[in-house]
Amino acid sequence: MGEFDKVPYLPWPGNKDKVFTGGFLRGPSVALLDNWLRNSGCDALLSEAYKEAADMIVSYIEDGGSKYNHAGLYFFPVAYLYRHSFELCLKQLIYQGVELRILEENNALKKLLSEHRLYPLWDKVRVVLENVYPDGNQDDIKNVDRLIQEIHKLDDSGQKFRYPKDKNGKPTTVELPMTVDLSAMKKTCNNLFSFFVACEAALSELPDLRGLF
Repeated sequence: MGEFDKVPYLPWPGNKDKVFTGGFLRGPSVALLDNWLRNSGCDALLSEAYKEAADMIVSYIEDGGSKYNHAGLYFFPVAYLYRHSFELCLKQLIYQGVELRILEENNALKKLLSEHRLYPLWDKVRVVLENVYPDGNQDDIKNVDRLIQEIHKLDDSGQKFRYPKDKNGKPTTVELPMTVDLSAMKKTCNNLFSFFVACEAALSELPDLRGLF
């Protein structure tokens, strides 16, 4: 077999290339992982990072920066990033519910936290919020419930936005709507993210409620 020819106009891996290479302690692209990963707010920051990454992709498309004149190509990565951001938000709120002694850290909850099912996670978070705020605005809860159901319906396992086919070989695109406005998705997902951030902040200010539920 002959040598595999390089394509002249494409970049090619070199013998000095590394995926995880270090950098000088300057410049916007240098990630100071040690300090960042040790940050006590890492979970919350990571969920925001996934959300911001999705926002940037959509903004890039809106600005005409994509080399592909087809926004649909980016639906899966954008939807996955938003979904994963919400999964991290919900799990963080569940951890807070455990700290407040509203939720019991039993085997069933541990199993749920090891999975990626969005709506069951929201079910637990709703228990926390309704215990802490029994007179809270039910319209807010209903709106969040509806949006989480909408996402969960298209990707109940956390895998369908990652792959074009499921484990049984069934295309994951068959249940998708014909069109999706990525700009509208960004706006709605930012609204949803803001709700979760506000809940996390509010619960973090309630240490004196531990053991009262």
